[in-house]
Amino acid sequence: MLRATRGDRVDLTELGHLVDGRLHAIPEHHHGVRLDDSIVMPDHIHAILFLPGGGETLGAVVGAFKASVVRLSNRRGLWQRGFHDHVIRDEDDLDRVRAYIRGNPYRVMRGRHGPDRSGPYGRMHPDGGALDDDRVS
Repeated sequence: MLRATRGDRVDLTELGHLVDGRLHAIPEHHHGVRLDDSIVMPDHIHAILFLPGGGETLGAVVGAFKASVVRLSNRRGLWQRGFHDHVIRDEDDLDRVRAYIRGNPYRVMRGRHGPDRSGPYGRMHPDGGALDDDRVS
């Protein structure tokens, strides 16, 4: 579990902090790769990565990320095989994917916290954006 409920919040677990840290360290270990946006959910992650042409493949970057988390956590069997990817074609597509990532906590929690859209991930706007800049604990 990457996030756990603590009172009325959903906070990163120790493993979740490791995953988040390794995710943000990807650009340091892969020349030219840029992390645009990401969120660690209780049982999965979402991330937008920009890769330079002619550099490493997405599979190599994701594989190295997963391996580093397994190595540092000493937890085998943590990840499913493979990953879901989507090639972002233009700015509209990028905006749509960013909104999907930012709205994921809202979609997960929307049935549990009423019409004000407040919940353990913070107050979420229905279009996916966070209010009060509190999307991630």
